Amino acid sequence: MTSQLKERRIDKRLTQKELSERAAISRQYLNKIENGKATPSTPVAIELAKALGCTVEDIFSIKV
Repeated sequence: MTSQLKERRIDKRLTQKELSERAAISRQYLNKIENGKATPSTPVAIELAKALGCTVEDIFSIKV
């Protein structure tokens, strides 16, 4: 899975702390997702997309 999460967060001028609070996850978990060390569950991916004002597909894609 590849992620545009960090780029979108920076484009929205949000810190990891701000985005994690909006998505109701820990900052540490968000950091792991951004760095490819964790894969978010579907509900978490949806909350992150909502917090960034985009779709899940805009921030996550599956490489085949």
